[in-house]
Amino acid sequence: SDKADVQISLFDLSGREVKKILTTRQLQGKQKVKMDAASIQPGIYLVVLQVNDQLTSEKLIIY
Repeated sequence: SDKADVQISLFDLSGREVKKILTTRQLQGKQKVKMDAASIQPGIYLVVLQVNDQLTSEKLIIY
């Protein structure tokens, strides 16, 4: 079973890390992660997923 280093972070649009959501080693496959956004100000953010050396990001709007 392959494991990967996984990190998920939330950044504001100025590039400042607002919250580190997850840092772990995960098995390959689909995973679900819940984030408590109660302490985060409404706005537009980037969720950055890093798996080993690969990065991907998605826009997240918090109301």
